[in-house]
Amino acid sequence: ELRQLTNSLVFNYHDAIKELPGSTEVRAELLRDGIVVLDSLAVDAADNRGLALELSDAYRRIAVLQGMAFVSNTGDTEGALASSQKGLSLLDAQAAATSDDPALLYRWGEGLAEQATLRQTLGQTEQALDDFTHTPLPAGEPRHNSAALIRAFADVKVPTGVLIRQSTIARILGVSYRTV
Repeated sequence: ELRQLTNSLVFNYHDAIKELPGSTEVRAELLRDGIVVLDSLAVDAADNRGLALELSDAYRRIAVLQGMAFVSNTGDTEGALASSQKGLSLLDAQAAATSDDPALLYRWGEGLAEQATLRQTLGQTEQALDDFTHTPLPAGEPRHNSAALIRAFADVKVPTGVLIRQSTIARILGVSYRTV
């Protein structure tokens, strides 16, 4: 119930007010309050895969609303990077338990691309590239050499008209992906 309430408050209300003049500070406060609730729920996420994935998605969506370029956001790119990292850490823990789940790895790749985009916005280009090329998978493989991650891109169908981030991930990893 708390998860549903948080989702409704943060995302439904945020979306309802985002076009109102002068709403940026209210939106930012709403997102900050949502992060507090997500942080409290994340304590229980280690042993609950469904919760971990749901929270990861919520952190990543908040990151987009906080500071992703080309999206109506509150201008908090630093906060967006922190939220993105929280979402990725939940995925890291799940990938350590099941590193061959294509859907999980694809989600993880999207999170990495979002994080890299935020880093680029902040002028952290070297760190953005490092996210893709040097940060190891839980099993110790570099991401660009990970057979599991490459399989994830081969196995998960991506809708036509995807954002640039999917092609960026694929290009950096040297893999291709299919469209539906």
